[in-house]
Amino acid sequence: MMFDVPKSASTSINFALQHVSECILDGNGGVKHMTVADYEEYLEPFLKKRSGMDISTLERIAVVREPFDMLASYYKYRRRPGVENASHVDHSRNTCGVSFSAFLEGICEKKGERYAVTRPSNFILDPSKKVGIDLLFSFERLDALAKYLTSKTGQRIEIPRKNVSAQLDIGSVERGLLDRVRNAFENDFILYDAIMRSPNGEPLRVRHYGFAELQK
Repeated sequence: MMFDVPKSASTSINFALQHVSECILDGNGGVKHMTVADYEEYLEPFLKKRSGMDISTLERIAVVREPFDMLASYYKYRRRPGVENASHVDHSRNTCGVSFSAFLEGICEKKGERYAVTRPSNFILDPSKKVGIDLLFSFERLDALAKYLTSKTGQRIEIPRKNVSAQLDIGSVERGLLDRVRNAFENDFILYDAIMRSPNGEPLRVRHYGFAELQK
């Protein structure tokens, strides 16, 4: 079972899995990017009732991206062509005319919808506030994910690059601001650093861990 953490290649992964998946929740962002807690509260009980299966035993997988890279992706995506038009569905969140540093400042200060982002460290938590994912892969090693999925499905899985934000020179960010972001996203850096300590891109087994345990 794949959970689609925003800005972590979910479009590409879903495309790669469409021929081997029984069901893909796509399209609507609130459904596609359903958090682990929402899944356990709403969707899992429904699926269990309808299928008669104990689906709580299904392996859960997710991909996590380096936090600064993730924030840069949000920033670039919200500057895509057309988003500056008032009629655009994402106009209220557009970052046109906003520097990357100002965007980071707004996130740290929780200024509003334009600066709202989904934190992977919150996304993957179950209702008990423990990690609700079995295996975490790094965004930078999608080849390891493809290899793992190939072994699980028995079919060759290749993950293409889709829905990639345009390249953009985001300029330099002052050290003090970088430190503020790192502090604001402390659990996300703990999570990512733990994954990157895993050798050869191997997934990190983290189900029911807390963030203090991930630092060990």
